[in-house]
Amino acid sequence: MYRIFIAATIVDSQREALVRSQQMLHKLCHKVGLTKPDNLHLTLRFIGEVDANKLKAIKQVMSALPLTSQEDYWTRITGYGRFKRQDGDLIYARMEVSRPLIELVRSIDDQLLAVDIKPDGREWLPHITVARRAVFPKTTNELPAVILSQDKEPVADIQLMLSEFTRQGMKYTPLLKRFS
Repeated sequence: MYRIFIAATIVDSQREALVRSQQMLHKLCHKVGLTKPDNLHLTLRFIGEVDANKLKAIKQVMSALPLTSQEDYWTRITGYGRFKRQDGDLIYARMEVSRPLIELVRSIDDQLLAVDIKPDGREWLPHITVARRAVFPKTTNELPAVILSQDKEPVADIQLMLSEFTRQGMKYTPLLKRFS
């Protein structure tokens, strides 16, 4: 079985802004698990566990996606948010994304449905997870003012990714790349 998802990878300038934000979180939190810099990405569609036959069908869907110019698919960091969890908060960067990127997510859902992969039913929230299990001091109710990206940046790539749990943490391996 393969645990997979489709992601937009980000350019170095956005990665650097997110890493600076992570450094601020690390100083502020009692405990925090930071996403490895190489693992920072915008999930377009989490698929989950699939067998080899389903993976082959998904690769065909990815290869056939009608992509326009890479510059059409841009993102920008517009703020930060958190999902409350019992073991600590999940901290994410809110992303503004281009209309073509939103349409691509819809197209991915439609094309996956054609190979019998149903959507999870949740509305897509464009975000990048920067930290998990963040425990803030009791006196801290707000996230710190962290680095935003001022510019719209094209995505680095659209990729089908393999997600593996390892002793060193999550490992993401590209299975198919569309722009690189």
